[in-house]
Amino acid sequence: MRNLSRSGIGIAAALLIAGASNAAPNQSKDIIVLANRWLGMSMDQFKQAVGVTPGATEMKSTDLAGKPVTELADAAAPGLRDLEPAELAVFSYTFDASGHLTEMGGFVKQGVTDDEAAKIVTADYGPPIEGNVTLGMREHLWAVNGVALEISAGAVFIFRIPQRCLDAYKSATPDPKALEGCGRP
Repeated sequence: MRNLSRSGIGIAAALLIAGASNAAPNQSKDIIVLANRWLGMSMDQFKQAVGVTPGATEMKSTDLAGKPVTELADAAAPGLRDLEPAELAVFSYTFDASGHLTEMGGFVKQGVTDDEAAKIVTADYGPPIEGNVTLGMREHLWAVNGVALEISAGAVFIFRIPQRCLDAYKSATPDPKALEGCGRP
């Protein structure tokens, strides 16, 4: 009987450990790890890396500054499915005029509030470097290894952020000139 209870405890411990490892973020699907790899890739490199399917949507448009961009969306691409954190639905990939990935975008998944998503992202990546309220909307900005993740009014944006911008955001009283060019591409 004594061996059985030790065995039972061993099995229970193994199941708990297995459950805990399943709950840990999957680095191969972590959106920040992947963004660090993908941002700056050419469209052809990106398509190959994620397995873009023939039915992918490509749309040429202009950004807010009037510069030409290409938007790519492909819900069927194997490398773009089941990204983590699962509460963020990233599905749009923006390439600049030279054809390089500059921004990834999407939304907080339906049924998840910005504050709930912020708690989950904070648990994964640490506290945001900026969290302010503009026009009643809370904005959060995280930076991990030169990649910024912004959540604002249900929208999600991921882009490169220069170290000078991080330094400016972290200062007690940021100089507005130091923040020039620090937003989304």
